[in-house]
Amino acid sequence: MQTVVHYFDYKSPYAYLAQEGTFNIAQRDDVKMVWVPYGLKIAKYLGEAALDDAGEDTIKTRNDHQWRACQVFLYGL
Repeated sequence: MQTVVHYFDYKSPYAYLAQEGTFNIAQRDDVKMVWVPYGLKIAKYLGEAALDDAGEDTIKTRNDHQWRACQVFLYGL
């Protein structure tokens, strides 16, 4: 029996959708699947933000580069 270690980001809907092939492999009798969850530290990479009711950032820890990265990550802009 072959062991397959699968690391997955449990927070990302995109990662979940991309796992169909992994789910198919897990169905096989000759494979033992080891599921290893991990979470990306998005706040560390993209900075943190807390928005008030008007949509304004109240803690202001993100720089312009991090805000642009958020737009690309979330909206594909």
